[in-house]
Amino acid sequence: MESAGLANLIAASCGITVSFLGSRYFVFPAAGNSLASQVARFSLLYAILALVHGAVLFVWTDKLGLDYRVGFLIATALQIVGSYSGNKLLVFTR
Repeated sequence: MESAGLANLIAASCGITVSFLGSRYFVFPAAGNSLASQVARFSLLYAILALVHGAVLFVWTDKLGLDYRVGFLIATALQIVGSYSGNKLLVFTR
């Protein structure tokens, strides 16, 4: 694609959709909430995770002047832990 921004948007949308479907049907299959409830909670969780990821990178790189790659790894690790924990405790509850 000519636009890196558009390619990133499409890739992120596909990744988030696959994450939701995988979590709903394979990781937490016994969760009893309605689909609409799960989609709403999942969307809110991922919006919060995106803000946290951006905030970590902003502070780490822009404010502290540290290596972007290390900050990206830290933000990604926080996102992985937050995603699993949030999905287990908030989105796909029994």
